[in-house]
Amino acid sequence: MNLSHRGLHHKTFQAHLRKVVQVCEDTAAASEANSVHAIKDLYSDLGQPPNNIDVMFDGTWMTRGRLSHIGVGCIIEVYTGLVIDHVVLSNFCLGCAIRPKASDEGYEDWLADHECQRNIDCGAGRMEVEAALIMFKRSLSKNGLWYTTVMSDGDSRTMYGLKEKGVYGFIPIGQESLPFGYIYFPQKTLLRANNMMHLRKTHCAVSHPCILSNFQHKNRE
Repeated sequence: MNLSHRGLHHKTFQAHLRKVVQVCEDTAAASEANSVHAIKDLYSDLGQPPNNIDVMFDGTWMTRGRLSHIGVGCIIEVYTGLVIDHVVLSNFCLGCAIRPKASDEGYEDWLADHECQRNIDCGAGRMEVEAALIMFKRSLSKNGLWYTTVMSDGDSRTMYGLKEKGVYGFIPIGQESLPFGYIYFPQKTLLRANNMMHLRKTHCAVSHPCILSNFQHKNRE
């Protein structure tokens, strides 16, 4: 994971990078699939609709200052703390940056073999919104879930983007009964307190293996 391009030719680095990325993606996909199964079992045990879940969403960047070329968004189920989806966005491709000129002899061969690493055409400030839209739009097809309640850090652009695009489609924009319950908890302590309050109200046993494991882990922090 600490592979650096500094000691390698850029072509060698890119070849190794593709292998590492594929292994990481496969591992993450398997872990998230297991998390989805555990979460569906949890909601079923609590007597809640197994397909409507409460999630947290947030995004981050490779570097600070919102000038980063790479951004990451994650969906985390509230009560278990399990990651169920993520997306990595990049508006930069090293191969494109060092490509031969169009007039060069080897340009056509390079173009035929090139796998562009750029998967989005926007600045770092927009990446968090785009990441949320991608994951919410595929929540049903990928995980069979509706993210019906969202806990976020209060980024109004992300919330506005979800409402504007109507990602679940069945509630017109502008109605008071939105398809999402937007709850803002900027402090980690308040978020944990809310989780436990919800558990008490629904009379669910904290001894459930998914919740107990996560609760004990947090208490050790």
